[in-house]
Amino acid sequence: MSGTATTTSAWPKPRRAPIAIASTGGVWMALAYGFGGLRDFHGELHFDPRLPQPWDRLAFNLRFHDRQVTVDLTHERFAFTGDRERYDDLQNADLARVMAVNFTGVFLTMQEGIRVLRAQGLGGNIVINSSKNVFGPGKDFGAYSASKAAGHQLGKVSAIESRSGRM
Repeated sequence: MSGTATTTSAWPKPRRAPIAIASTGGVWMALAYGFGGLRDFHGELHFDPRLPQPWDRLAFNLRFHDRQVTVDLTHERFAFTGDRERYDDLQNADLARVMAVNFTGVFLTMQEGIRVLRAQGLGGNIVINSSKNVFGPGKDFGAYSASKAAGHQLGKVSAIESRSGRM
C-alpha cells in the first residue's frame, strides 16, 4: 500500500489527511505499464512482463475495444480473458480473476486506508469509485457487474462500521 502511504505522507501532521483513492489510478498505471509491460501497438495489446522475483503473479482489469478483460501475468506466462460472457457460460476461474481485481483490490485498499486513518487518530474520508453497472448491469457483464457491486457494498458496510472513528 505504498500508494496510500505516499498520498497521506504529503500532508504535515497533525493535519487531517485524506486518503485519495484516485491516486490508485497512478499505482494501477505503474503496475500495468511498468511491471506488466502493457503496450498498445496499433490497436493490439502486447505484454512484456517484468515482475520482481518475489512476486508470483500480477492480475489487473482493463477496458479495451469496449470490452472488459482481465490480464493475469506470471514469470512464465500470461492469460488474457474477457468477462463478456453469458452468465450460464461464465467459468468459475474467470469470475475469480475478475473478483480478485475489482473486489479484493478495493477491499485491500480500504483496509489499509482505514488502518492509516486510525493510526493518525484524526479521522478522514475514503472515496470509492464504482461503476454504472452496480445500478444498471448490462447483458454479458455478469462477472464485472457482480465484482463492482461487491466493492460498492463493502464501501457502504465499511462506512457504517467506521463511523465511530470519525471516518
